[in-house]
Parts: sequence; structure tokens; C-alpha cells
Amino acid sequence: MGQPVTIHRNLTLNFIIIILLLSSAIFLTMALASQSAIKSLSGKIIDQTIDKTERRMAQFFNPVTTEILRLRMLNDKGQLDRLPQEDILKLSMSIMQYHPQISSIMLADETGTEQMVQKKKRGWVYRRTVPGQPTRYIRYDSQGKQTSEKQFFQDYDPTTRPWFINAHRKWDDADETLRSGPASDLITWTEPYQFHSSKRLGTSISIPYLSGDGKMHVIGLDILFQSIQSWVNNLKVLNNGQVMILTTDENPRVLV
Repeated sequence: MGQPVTIHRNLTLNFIIIILLLSSAIFLTMALASQSAIKSLSGKIIDQTIDKTERRMAQFFNPVTTEILRLRMLNDKGQLDRLPQEDILKLSMSIMQYHPQISSIMLADETGTEQMVQKKKRGWVYRRTVPGQPTRYIRYDSQGKQTSEKQFFQDYDPTTRPWFINAHRKWDDADETLRSGPASDLITWTEPYQFHSSKRLGTSISIPYLSGDGKMHVIGLDILFQSIQSWVNNLKVLNNGQVMILTTDENPRVLV
């Protein structure tokens, strides 16, 4: 009788082992399937989040590009260089009021002559720089009414600033096809740097053009990192996500 019991016991044991193996295989298959589903779902969420973030960031930067192209278009119509100081001020104020991410607008030529309108907390500043002459520094209140004016010599040359250098280099390197092509192809952005007037960090977009007198001019718009930071902080990325902007050099740095 010993042998049948042993056979029964062996059959039972083998059956249990088969059940365990089948259960393990089913569990492993389900686990792998779950991992694949989770990975697929995570990938879709990440792609959707990136797409949403890029669209939101475009809402911040695209208007800046649009405005610099609009200013460049005024030159193509022969209007920008002929605008008097009052009209430059009004135009710049309207642009920066409508697009608060822009903090300054600069118009300069290759001789070092420049007009700049800068947004302040309680008004505006107009600066006119002409080589060999005192710089005019005029303050306006929030309504555009002049409140003060100073003239003084300062160590400042717009042609040495990153926004001007970038645009100048872009123009020099461009062939006739590029120069006569879409103006957007001539746009450049600076690396992060310290602005001359405010001493604050930011980035600038600039574009070159030739005026009627044959001189190369550059239009520049400044964006403070503080404005970028405020915009980024309002971006909602899932429940615990964060958005960071990095430099594109060999050793990337977190800007905001």
C-alpha cells in the first residue's frame, strides 16, 4: 500500500507545483502588462504636459517676436526712422502696456546713436544717446507726462551691448538671399546677461535692418527674468510638476 500513497502524494505535489508555476506565469504576465500600460500612460501624460507647457510658453514669447517684426515692418514702410521722439515714446509705451513681459525697447544704429524707452514701476524713462554728446535722460509718469530731464555724459555705447552685437553679426554673416528673405530669419536672442540701465538679469531679442541712408540699424526688446519667473510660476504641471528654463551652453544652468 505504500507505493500508491507515494504516487498519489507525488501527483498531488506535482499538481500543486504546476498550479504555482501557472499562477506565477499569470502574475508575471499581468505585472508586465501593467508595467507596459503604466509606461504607455505615463508617456502620453508627459507628452501632453510638454505640449501644453510649450503652448503656454509660446503665449509668453510669441508676442515679443510679433512686436519686433511689426517694428521692423515700419522701417520697410519708411516710417520708423522718421518718427519724432514723442511718437517713439507713445509707440513704445503702447507696446509695453499691451505686452508687460517687455521691459525696454531700443532703436540704435551702427554709429552708436540710440533711443530707448524703458518701463519703470511708476512711469517711463526715455534715453537718447548720441556719440560725443551728453545723454538725455527724461522721466515720464504713468500717463506719459514729463516729470524731469537730465543730461550727462556716460560710459555707454549701444553697439557694444549683446543685443546689438548679435544682430550686427547676423547681418554681416547673412547673404543677400537671407537679407531679402523673411525678416523672421534675421531675429536673434541673447544669452542671459545684465542690462545696463536696471542692472538686472534678462534676455533680449533683436533684429537688424538697413535704413534709407544705408546705415545698419538694430531694434532690440528686453525681457527681465523676473517676468519669465512670474509666468513660469503660474504654469500648472499636473499636481507636483515644475517647469524650469535652462541655458543651452555646455554646462546648462537653471535660469528660472
